Amino acid sequence: MHYILLLLFLHINILLSETIDLIQIEGNTKTKEYIILREIKQQLNTPWSEESIRIDKNRIYNLGLFSSVEIDLVTNKTDKNIYMIVVSEMWYIWPFPIVKYDNRTDQISSYGGGLIHQNFRGRDENISIGATAGQVSEYFLWYVNPWISGDHNSLDMTIYDQSSKHHVYNIIEKDQGMYVEGGVYKGYNHKFNFWLHYNNKITTNDELSFPLQKKYSYSDFNEILFSVQHLRYVNHRSDFIMSASSCHSSHFEHL
Repeated sequence: MHYILLLLFLHINILLSETIDLIQIEGNTKTKEYIILREIKQQLNTPWSEESIRIDKNRIYNLGLFSSVEIDLVTNKTDKNIYMIVVSEMWYIWPFPIVKYDNRTDQISSYGGGLIHQNFRGRDENISIGATAGQVSEYFLWYVNPWISGDHNSLDMTIYDQSSKHHVYNIIEKDQGMYVEGGVYKGYNHKFNFWLHYNNKITTNDELSFPLQKKYSYSDFNEILFSVQHLRYVNHRSDFIMSASSCHSSHFEHL
């Protein structure tokens, strides 16, 4: 009986002494190694567990960069315990179509397309560019970095330029702007979000005609929405949300 208890005690001590000596990653030919390392909770010179493997595997898989993620504990020739992470990368560059439908005319108004890179520079950045032609002509550039600095500080930015023709009158509406969204974490339970939006709208018309009425004409109408700011605070522990926003705009009309 004492012999069995002694073996059980030694076995438990061996398991507890299996600390991680090295962390090794394989299969990341495009993705930077630090993108994976910052997701894992397992640290060097600390004991490992099945639970830590499960958590780290889910965190890496949730990046959306890999088709498979495997984590195993292996021992090398010098009896070092290696926390082995093996990933399989996906294809990250995809084209996509753009079709705009006008409900007023019940017709397709514009066609176009774009290209998206879902792991730009191997740093888990998303970048997309696209354009359309037709009744609505536009181009845009979209960039997202879910972890640009610190602890999950994020950035989402869009730049766009759009020009659309009125379906009845000789009016051209131009819309140019930029949208920026950011997020800052303070610990696990505190998150701050902010939005910043710049928008410049110009409506032009030289020959606005109405049946049986006199022709009217004006050079342009310009509306600049130069700042829309929104601050949002979330406390995950107490489910408390606080928001504040401000908006400033200017209007110019020349007859």
